[in-house]
Parts: sequence; C-alpha cells; structure tokens
Amino acid sequence: MGLLNYARLIRFRSHLTFGIVLIGALFFADKINISIIPTLFLLYIAFNVLMYGGLYTMNEIADLESDKRHPVKNNRPLPSGRISVGHATAFSVLSIFLGLAFAYLYFGKLIFYFFLLFILLNVIYTFFAKKVPYVELIFNGLTHPLRFAMGGAFVGATLPSSLVWTIFLMAFGISAMRRRFERNFKGWEARPVLKFYTKTELNFIVAAAFFLILVFFLFDYPEFWIFYAFGIIIYLTSTLGAWHSKFLNRLFKSVWLK
Repeated sequence: MGLLNYARLIRFRSHLTFGIVLIGALFFADKINISIIPTLFLLYIAFNVLMYGGLYTMNEIADLESDKRHPVKNNRPLPSGRISVGHATAFSVLSIFLGLAFAYLYFGKLIFYFFLLFILLNVIYTFFAKKVPYVELIFNGLTHPLRFAMGGAFVGATLPSSLVWTIFLMAFGISAMRRRFERNFKGWEARPVLKFYTKTELNFIVAAAFFLILVFFLFDYPEFWIFYAFGIIIYLTSTLGAWHSKFLNRLFKSVWLK
C-alpha cells in the first residue's frame, strides 16, 4: 500500500499529456525510425514519471489544506495522512533531481533546458499564478505548447508558430471548461479562485478559443489538416463531451477530481 500511495502522487492518469510530446516528435521527424520508440519511452520516464511526478507532489503539498476540505480530494495520500509532508517533500525533491539528471546526461543540454523551463512555470503556477483568476488558466495552458515544442526539439525540428498557438488555445479552452466542470461538483469552494468565474465567462473562453483554432486552421489549410482535424476532435470531446456525455463526465471527474 505504501508504494501505491507514492504511485498516486505521480498521477499516472495525467500522463496522457505526454501525447503532445509524441505528436511534436513523430509528426515532424524527417524519418520515423523504430529506434526512436525506446528513446521516447526513456524521455517519458525522465519527464513524466520522475520530474513531473515531483512537480505534481509539490503541487499537492501546496494544496494540502484546501484538499483536506474537499469531499473527494481529501482521500488523496497527503490530505488523508497516508504520506507525511516530510516524506512527500523528500520524494518531490528526489524525483525532480533524478529527472533533471536523466535529461542532462542522456538527452543533452537542450532537453535539459526544456525541463528547467517546465520547473519554472510549475513553481510560478503552484505558488502564485493558481491563486489569480485567468492568470492561472494561462499558466495552466503554457506547459502544453512547451511539450509540443520539446517533442519537435527532440527530433531536431522547428515547429510552425501557428501550431504552437493552436496547442495553447486548446489547453486554455479545456482549462476553462475544467473550471466550469469543477464548479459543478460539491466541495468546489475549497479552491477559492473558482468563485471568481461565472458560467458565461468560462463558456465565452471555450468558444473564443475554438474560434481562433478554426482561424489558424483556415490560415494553414490544406497543410497540417490532419493535425487540426485531430486537435478539433480532442477539443470538442474535452469541452462539449465532458459536459454533455455521461460517460465522459464520469471519466473527466475521475481524471480531474480524484
């Protein structure tokens, strides 16, 4: 049970976002070689399991008091007391250090610098930005285009700025939908920033982001149409689907709230 609790700190359910790294790497690689797959897996271990495992733990330490007041999140390892703050802090520091060391020694300076930038953004988000309405949505979205850019850098590619902006808009709009989603469940008051949002404002952000995604799509068409088609499906599934589909509603509740 102890190992399982530490595994929960790593939040494997959130690792789907590594798919953005894969898209950046595989979509823009000059040639897809089977040998890239094991290397991408090692990047996943260094990035998501080690470094982000530590960052997620850092975030849970910062949210400890509010999570204790939440009817669902209070079952997490830290607020429930199954892992102490001291042990969680040591786990966070060690995981981040190992992720950075892995990146520097195995992937080189460029990927290492990406890792440092992720840490900087997460520290700003955890201790400042997440308490400020709208600013927290921006910082929540910034790490996703950075994942995309890191995937491109991994294969030596420079990605089109329109696609990088599209990834940001997708993340920004989905973050807004997530806030509306969170407000619909008991215990949302435990996170004070949520009281500053209204349903109308969040719906506007979701719709405006989608409109701008379509503008970039038309600007780039017919180039990258597969990328945009795939992105639009994901966006609509994560916004309209999360709200109107009972199955997706339960799925996103499990991912976002537990």
